[in-house]
Amino acid sequence: MRNEKTSNQLIEENMDLAKSLAWGFIKRIPEGKRDYVKDDVLSAAYTGLTIAAGKYNSEIGTKFTTYAYPWIVGEIKAELEFFGKDMVPFDEVLENSLESYLGNAEEIVVANEIVSEVLKSASSIKINQKSKRKKKSERPNQDAQYISEQRTLEVLKVLKEISDEDHPVKQEDVFSEISTTSNRKTLSDTIEQILLGINPIEHTIENDKDYRIKYEGYDKPVDENPLSIKNRINEIRKALRRKGADKEKLEKQLKELKGGKAPTITGLRYIHDFSNHDLDNLISAVAMSSAIAPDEKEELIGKIVGTGSNYYKSPFYDKVRGRLKFDPYGIYSRTYGKKGDAEKRLAKNIRVLQDAIGKYTKVRFRFGAYDSECTYQTFSDEDILGKEHVISPYYIVVYHDNYYVIGSWNFGESACHYRIDLMSDIEIVRDKEGAPVKMRPMREIKNLPGRDKWNPGKYMNEHMNMTFDSDDLKPRRISIKISSEWRYRYNHLRDWFGDYRINKTKTADCEDGYEVVEVTTSTGMLVHWAMQYSLVCEVLDEDVRKSVRESLKWMEEKYGE
Repeated sequence: MRNEKTSNQLIEENMDLAKSLAWGFIKRIPEGKRDYVKDDVLSAAYTGLTIAAGKYNSEIGTKFTTYAYPWIVGEIKAELEFFGKDMVPFDEVLENSLESYLGNAEEIVVANEIVSEVLKSASSIKINQKSKRKKKSERPNQDAQYISEQRTLEVLKVLKEISDEDHPVKQEDVFSEISTTSNRKTLSDTIEQILLGINPIEHTIENDKDYRIKYEGYDKPVDENPLSIKNRINEIRKALRRKGADKEKLEKQLKELKGGKAPTITGLRYIHDFSNHDLDNLISAVAMSSAIAPDEKEELIGKIVGTGSNYYKSPFYDKVRGRLKFDPYGIYSRTYGKKGDAEKRLAKNIRVLQDAIGKYTKVRFRFGAYDSECTYQTFSDEDILGKEHVISPYYIVVYHDNYYVIGSWNFGESACHYRIDLMSDIEIVRDKEGAPVKMRPMREIKNLPGRDKWNPGKYMNEHMNMTFDSDDLKPRRISIKISSEWRYRYNHLRDWFGDYRINKTKTADCEDGYEVVEVTTSTGMLVHWAMQYSLVCEVLDEDVRKSVRESLKWMEEKYGE
């Protein structure tokens, strides 16, 4: 089971702990050496925090601060030993810090149980590898403005934004986005420290899923892994600088390792918590949910989108403007009773349509209905559209417990509506070369608002039962006389038509016990609505009244004695 919080969240929330622990040791360093090593000790502390965040599992029952403590001080000790074992009275500072930063006696016992093993591990595997130390005055001025944890966080943020599993980047790509260093070597060192701290020590098939940042060759054996080779080369170069070193032997080892030339770590890919498919499902669930308040959807979907890379695009959210592409007040229904194949078909169709909407491409599919045995069947006979339907999909809405796609055919100027659960064999349309075929521009479609003016609630209210109408039946304002004694009349008006307006002038001319309201809707299905509510309502529009009379005449012939 993964942690409730991501590694990045744990790192960001516990920066102060790492910094405080580091300074607990730094202030004990002799004054003449303190300025020279303090940045390296701070960097070691943040590396330890990063390692702990990557390894922590809340199921172990230990607080993260207790778990992280040994890793942080272990990295600090490994760093201090590089400068000299007598740099600070380590055991004395360690004992004091246990009480200062953990406080709780039970936590101190837990930390003590694992601290010696972690200290040994941190020293032996040299997680906190460093290149040749430079005095602060020798570093570029831009680097002097920032401490190492700021660079670490910025690199993680940049990698998260500009890369994902399908979009690797080079170090140069990261460098162009970084503001906390003007030195390529500093950036390279930071990236390597992150890779060593955030990923498993050695790749296996089982731990591949634990890699947070992958790179070219990450899955190779240790002796072929470019990061391992580079670290080994750095270790040999460091050993060559020590007094009494066997230079001949070390230089021979260095030559055997890629001729002593350290490989470049490239093909960096940040592995996000959620794949694009996961994000589609999460955002769709939020967008279509009636359990989440409409005013909460924008913030929640924005957060979900923010966990993906810049390459991720949602049909529901505009990342540039930072707002929804749909009116969350128009999504108010749930789907019920769709089980088994119907449920799978609906889910698959929505995913394909979301993908097509996000990529601005056409889709093809077959359309069907249920037969006498309650079994879904596609139509076998050809109609005006043929057996295969091709549309440009623009929007997905939920109307009275059913999902609909709103789009356009390759011909005509009007929008078309399809029940998504009745579609099958759906796929993105591709040309002969296999490239997706772009959808029709929305501006070519009459009476269909563009995404900047899209209001799904209003649109659904104006298209009763999601019927699409010809120009002579398009939505328009209609007057309805309604009984004042009908207690729930406004509820029903709101459910069917959304906004309505009482016409006080016409109401004044009306007989007692009635009032006239005006609604905007398509006239095609209004005939059936007028007959359904005929005991308490009367449509005043003459064209609709004519259609009602024709329907009543037909019903009289059918049901009359």
